[in-house]
Amino acid sequence: MFRRPEPSVRWLVNGVLVDEEYEHNTGDVIENRLLWPAIRRADYAAVFTCQATNSHLVPPKELSLVLDMFLRPLTVEIKKPAEVGEGGVLTAERRYEVACESAGSRPPAVITWYKGKRQLKRITVSVTTSPLD
Repeated sequence: MFRRPEPSVRWLVNGVLVDEEYEHNTGDVIENRLLWPAIRRADYAAVFTCQATNSHLVPPKELSLVLDMFLRPLTVEIKKPAEVGEGGVLTAERRYEVACESAGSRPPAVITWYKGKRQLKRITVSVTTSPLD
């Protein structure tokens, strides 16, 4: 008597097998639900792949997704002007350039400057991007 091969469904993350436990549902439906307990910054751009197969004679059918995330800044730092006097004193009636740097966010952080409660509008914005490690 001919017996159909047992199907299986499994999950891989970045090519590494993480779950191969599946259950038989109604009819011919096989299901494997992956529970990822907590998404971390390190999971950014991870490739999650679901593979279904019933034979080693043919390649498995698979579907992948790439995890995209919004990431908050890791650092925010105000760079003091190079011309600051002794003890961090600024001189009245002089112009100073002050920079605010933010790193580690995705998309790039929006930096807003205020003087008291009033938002400053005439500022120069420069955005530099680099790959996340």
